[in-house]
Amino acid sequence: MKWQTLGSVRLVDRPWVGVREDRVRFDNGLEQDITVVENRVGVHVLAVFQQNIVLVDKVNYPGGQESSLELPGGVANSNYLLTEALREFSEETSLEAGWCRPLITLHPGAFRLESPSHIFLATDIRAITDPHWKQDKDENELINRVVLVPLNEAVAMIGHEISDT
Repeated sequence: MKWQTLGSVRLVDRPWVGVREDRVRFDNGLEQDITVVENRVGVHVLAVFQQNIVLVDKVNYPGGQESSLELPGGVANSNYLLTEALREFSEETSLEAGWCRPLITLHPGAFRLESPSHIFLATDIRAITDPHWKQDKDENELINRVVLVPLNEAVAMIGHEISDT
């Protein structure tokens, strides 16, 4: 089913989130108002190091007070998604990747939520050795530690110990 956007009204416009209401007409003639939440583009890195997945143990607001294991990542500050993913990976882990490529783009809640999340696969993981490099985490990032989880254990942990808040 296709649709035509007849009009759009911006309801909220903030640096991290926007909300708009679109008036749409579907090809069957039905017209409807649809509220759309616009989040910033997400970038995450699935890093494989010696048969382990690199995760971060972090607390996210408003995800709750409990920490969770997650793929390192965050929001893209530019359209250079690979560069942004590697920046987030380094900021959160103090590691760098020698090889990194797009793996998949996810569109959670695609009908009423514009929030694509680009996942990159990275290998050749190593500690950052540049003496001038300085870790530059966001002030509100509460990262407890970097965790290596064996590949064979990581699959069983998805949705339980490994999550995305």
